[in-house]
Amino acid sequence: MRPSARLLVSACAAALLFGSAPALAQVGTPALPVALAPIPTPRDAPYPGVIGIELDATDIDRRIVSVKQTIPVTAPGPLVLLYPEWIPGNHGPVGPVDDIADLQITANGQPLRWVRNTVQTTAFQVEVPAGVSSLEVTFKWLTPIDGSQGRVVITDEMLNIQWEKALLYPAGYY
Repeated sequence: MRPSARLLVSACAAALLFGSAPALAQVGTPALPVALAPIPTPRDAPYPGVIGIELDATDIDRRIVSVKQTIPVTAPGPLVLLYPEWIPGNHGPVGPVDDIADLQITANGQPLRWVRNTVQTTAFQVEVPAGVSSLEVTFKWLTPIDGSQGRVVITDEMLNIQWEKALLYPAGYY
């Protein structure tokens, strides 16, 4: 094959490869499994019920706090749970939602599907089934192991819980 023919074949092959890559990468439009409900605007009203919280901070080696919350609910339908982002003493919305893991939400012992809001990433939506009076929310709070990761709150000698980092709360209240 002549050099100019090889160059032409190589150029055509490169054009096909580069032209098809974006098309192959786009399998379809990304979509959430459920439509997102609007996040309720906070209002100065008491929450209907008392939210319970239990912490287990015995995983000292890995500095993991296991959180269990009981959140009363009054009606079926979408519920948005928020992770605090405006932390007292900080100068902006810096709530470290990336420090929570293994989020599970159940009602009457049955797991519920939840969806993280793609715009307000500190919001989690769950559909409350009919006949449910409370949700159980569990997750792991991954605290810093050393000072380079942030404020150390667990050691063999001390425990300094930052409560705002160990809870989710229903949107629409403050």
